[in-house]
Amino acid sequence: MENVETMSASEPANLDAFAGEVAGRLSPVRPNSFFRSALKERLARSKIYARRKAAGALSVIWLIAALVAVVVGELIYLAASGCRKRGCSIAQR
Repeated sequence: MENVETMSASEPANLDAFAGEVAGRLSPVRPNSFFRSALKERLARSKIYARRKAAGALSVIWLIAALVAVVVGELIYLAASGCRKRGCSIAQR
């Protein structure tokens, strides 16, 4: 029973050491620049990337349209409230 307790107590230290050793071995492993540039070109030509780009542009257009609608609505509201305060109406003009 004592052996199990000592194993469980030393297990995290052993796992940390093992993780550090694996990280040390893998740290010099990096993709070369040719692989990265080829991957970037393939991603740029892919359909899903083009669709995602188009969806992003469409969402920006909708946000701009919503902002313009809110600004125009606020201007109309301010003009109407200013006209009500002065007592003017469109029929009087």
